[in-house]
Amino acid sequence: MVNAWFYKEYGSVDVLQFGEIEASSAGPGHVLIKVRAAALNPADYKIRQYGMGRSADAPFPVVPGFDVAGVYIVDIAPLPPHLRAVQFIVKPRGSNLERLGKYIESGKLKAVIDPKNPYTFSDVLEAFKHLESGRARGKIVISPIE
Repeated sequence: MVNAWFYKEYGSVDVLQFGEIEASSAGPGHVLIKVRAAALNPADYKIRQYGMGRSADAPFPVVPGFDVAGVYIVDIAPLPPHLRAVQFIVKPRGSNLERLGKYIESGKLKAVIDPKNPYTFSDVLEAFKHLESGRARGKIVISPIE
């Protein structure tokens, strides 16, 4: 069991619940990550409100959060060769951070974080409301549970 924000039906922020749910099992092409922080993405509220991008038979509950930072634990199965990654996971090694630093310094990589951040885990409803207001200017960061 894990603590999470989740919803069992589509709708406004009022459908979000906090509690214990069963940890999902990973399938082919998945990795297991212990999440340390998450960022809300506009897709998170569009899926929650309208079910956009989910098939009609997709199971509930849904845990929002496309953008996460955490500790890589283990590969469950390799990605099929026809899939391409659109995001990347970086292990916290000095050499990886040095390479990222070069991209940040050159302006090729920029993390844009909303100035109202970070939100505490207990303030997820407020974070969603800010995201949905259209006034968010960058990632909405959710601090982890300590």
